[in-house]
Amino acid sequence: MDSMPEGRAMVEGTLLADGTVIFLNGGNRGAQGFGLARNPTFEALIYDATKPLGQRWSTGASTNIARLYHSVALLLLDGTLMVTGSNPVAQPVLQPTAADPYVTEFRVEIYTPPYLQGANAKKRPTAVALSSKALKANGSTFTISFTAPAGAQAAKVSLYYGGFVTHS
Repeated sequence: MDSMPEGRAMVEGTLLADGTVIFLNGGNRGAQGFGLARNPTFEALIYDATKPLGQRWSTGASTNIARLYHSVALLLLDGTLMVTGSNPVAQPVLQPTAADPYVTEFRVEIYTPPYLQGANAKKRPTAVALSSKALKANGSTFTISFTAPAGAQAAKVSLYYGGFVTHS
């Protein structure tokens, strides 16, 4: 296992559709709540377990929004992530102070992972449809139909059940 390029507390680790894990939000110092968090982390870190040791971590896009305690990174159905929240103190803080330099954050961002950027964006299937939306883990089957991009040699399907994140 490779060590993270930097320490992070209150981080959101989210499994992406391509099997990598993205780490967003958090801080380099402190702990959750009570205004203890410091040094917010702004860059996305992406972990790819299929790469050789020493090459598994890469840096993704960066934000300028401090997202500490009570922040969320949730994978959406289109493969992007909704990134929101941060309330590093007991009550909402709307203006920074010396005691509480990080305000309660109400803005929402959409993070586009590398597999949806540039030329990769044109490699996605379109007109994706499931034969049933009542999928059960009981051995039953279902059909996925889609239109593949011109020249596609293979397709990969990732089924994902969107969960809920709290108290990271």
